[in-house]
Amino acid sequence: FGNSIYGPIGIIFASVYWTFPHALMILSTSLSLSDSRLYEAAEVLKTSRLRAFLTITIPGARYGIISASFVIFTQVFTDFGVPKVIGGNYNMLATDIYKEVVGMQNFQMGAVISLVLLLPSLIAFFIDQYSRKKQISLLTSRSVVFKPKKSFAVDSLMLGYCAFITLIILMMIGMAQFGALVKYWPYDLSFTLKHYQFEVAGLGWESFYNSIRLAFYTAIFGTVIIFVGSYIVEKLRSDERLRGILQLFTLMPMSVPGLVLGLAYIFYFNAEDNPINFIYATMTILVVNTIVHFYTVSHLTGVTALKQMDKEFESVSLSLKIPLYKMFWKVTLPVCLPTIFDISIYLFVNAMTTVSGVIFLYTYNTTLASVSAIHLDEQGDVAAAAAMAMLIVYVSVLVRIIHTVFTKGVLRRTQAWRQDSPNAVNDVRKA
Repeated sequence: FGNSIYGPIGIIFASVYWTFPHALMILSTSLSLSDSRLYEAAEVLKTSRLRAFLTITIPGARYGIISASFVIFTQVFTDFGVPKVIGGNYNMLATDIYKEVVGMQNFQMGAVISLVLLLPSLIAFFIDQYSRKKQISLLTSRSVVFKPKKSFAVDSLMLGYCAFITLIILMMIGMAQFGALVKYWPYDLSFTLKHYQFEVAGLGWESFYNSIRLAFYTAIFGTVIIFVGSYIVEKLRSDERLRGILQLFTLMPMSVPGLVLGLAYIFYFNAEDNPINFIYATMTILVVNTIVHFYTVSHLTGVTALKQMDKEFESVSLSLKIPLYKMFWKVTLPVCLPTIFDISIYLFVNAMTTVSGVIFLYTYNTTLASVSAIHLDEQGDVAAAAAMAMLIVYVSVLVRIIHTVFTKGVLRRTQAWRQDSPNAVNDVRKA
């Protein structure tokens, strides 16, 4: 591994940092709908907390844990941005593809490697199918949403752990911000804002505005497409083999590197006889590519939430002759609203930061902030690259705050069944 940050050590640190939200979103979804009755029964039977964790929490979240593990493995395996910036001379498969295609114009080798990289998708598909058979529904019509009891010792310990993780994240972001504000790192540490002027043509503020447009379109259209697709795979009564094939295709984008995905789009959409050739070299193709590129994580998150809803909801609606669309709108959508909001913010932030999927598809008029940061770093203007990266952080944090405030208000009105209610507790006791 060596002793330099430019190599495997830096790649591991950076990969853990940037994949953390992906795993957190899937795992938090799988843990959010635990049934309180199971824990109450364990407490009545005087089961230890460790045993309750191993026999209730872990089995209930097993599908989410397997999904998160698959997502992290394939994301690191196919990542391009981190090895490109901090990998040094350490060879990674994604950077080798970039060198073959861009440096040597060896498209045939890129196509061969892209087929090899589909193998993790196939392996993950069979693991996913096996875990689906073992997964139990945690939310039934009689479920009571679990609310952890207050414990000063445990809460303090978890607060300390979360504070430590937060400190690491803030330190890394803070160093990037410091590098964007000093005149010439590390020799002249006086502060300046000149790096935000972006003197290189085509790699400035217009790229930043393009990224915001891309992120907005991806979040709106992607959330609708992905959640409806998750519902079709998980809830509709159709041929099991057809659902299996559809699930396989939804898992494939995660194992296909963005570079390979971009190459495929070039070959397909750039063909003159293609009837949708007109979207090539436009913002539309970037939106389509980004939705496909980040489809798998959002799909797995949606499926994890839908899987924890018992199938008796659909059975009851069918017995009452309630149309499927009304069941979806009145029951499924409100229950899964937190997950839908998580998918939308996930797509927005990743659209702001994506590099590999769009690096072959942008034009002078559709340059993105993330791509501009890479090119500025290649040209040796590290401070300007840090400034562009911090603009991405500013927007992501701002949108996240707006998202939190908005969703909290919406969920307070639509997710009352998740809240502690003294009246509800009294009603249960009377019953």
